[in-house]
Amino acid sequence: MASCSSPDFSLEGRWVVDELNFDFDERRNTPEIISQIRQKESKDELIFRNDSIVYIKMLTYEGDYRYAINEKSEITFEDATSDNNKLGVLKK
Repeated sequence: MASCSSPDFSLEGRWVVDELNFDFDERRNTPEIISQIRQKESKDELIFRNDSIVYIKMLTYEGDYRYAINEKSEITFEDATSDNNKLGVLKK
């Protein structure tokens, strides 16, 4: 993978959800609730402004955040209020 600042690779631009993975106990939630969450989450939007800032518009977040990509190609953002800061995984 090239650097985000490399002309060969750039995340800049608007990105939308194409796949959702839930990490909660589905035995405690009805299929209707799961469907509602899926519908709301599918409207999430990420706008990568440059190689370090992403604008996030989600249910619980809206604004500019610093982001990083680790060795597993996972994209995370800095948020001191939550341990759940994974935005997604880069796929080749």
